[in-house]
Amino acid sequence: MPEVVLVVEEALELFYLMPYRDVVVFNAMIDGYVKLGCMELSTDLFDKMVDKNVISWISIIYGYCQNDAVDSARLMFDVTNEKTVFTWNAMIGGYCHNKRSHEVLRLFRKMQLRASMEPNEIIVSSVHLVIADLGALDLGGWIHRFVHMKRLDRFVNVCTMLVDMYAKRMIRRRN
Repeated sequence: MPEVVLVVEEALELFYLMPYRDVVVFNAMIDGYVKLGCMELSTDLFDKMVDKNVISWISIIYGYCQNDAVDSARLMFDVTNEKTVFTWNAMIGGYCHNKRSHEVLRLFRKMQLRASMEPNEIIVSSVHLVIADLGALDLGGWIHRFVHMKRLDRFVNVCTMLVDMYAKRMIRRRN
């Protein structure tokens, strides 16, 4: 662990020696701190950013989720004006990672209600994991119809998810 502390200190020292720090440099530092689990440092840098972009928001949301601070991640998600499919994916994936199944379904539903936002195959895969985790196979037919309607069945991971879901349903019926 002392090596990590040294690396963090050196990175921060170099960061502050830079004459010009743009959004790319800030994002790289935030991402590095997130990966090291240094959320206090990443949040401090995030707060100092003048121009945040979608990558900045996703990094901080992801970091909070990976460090068991999903409620803080949700606060960041709620205040960002940079909501893209990737931002939604970070938050839905974060809820999934933290076993907050009902929140996954609620946020997915909220996403669906936004006319300008279409879930992608990664988000649908997270929703499937939740359906399996909850044992709510009755939602399986709904997710299958949704996948077909949104033409997400062209993705291998989504088709694999559907096969897995129906196989689990058959196993449960036999038992």
